[in-house]
Amino acid sequence: MPIGIGVHSGTAYVGSVGDGLVADFTAMGDAVNVAARLASQAGPGELLVTEAAWTRGGPRHLPNSERTLELRGRASPIEVRALRIDGISPGS
Repeated sequence: MPIGIGVHSGTAYVGSVGDGLVADFTAMGDAVNVAARLASQAGPGELLVTEAAWTRGGPRHLPNSERTLELRGRASPIEVRALRIDGISPGS
């Protein structure tokens, strides 16, 4: 199944919301929203990683390109690294 992935880093609030029969485990916060918006803009087989996450440990040995994206709910554009993830074997 071809998918696109978005990665960002920051504070997220994670836990159970609700009670009884209507309870969900969820994650909330700006970092979660940015990652979700990146995933929605990523094409099939594409990984979009914000510079904030990239500097904390991006896979620098993999070919990537830099891109600037406008994301809904953000006042300014965000810098990302784009990687192709289709055809990458485990352990690359």
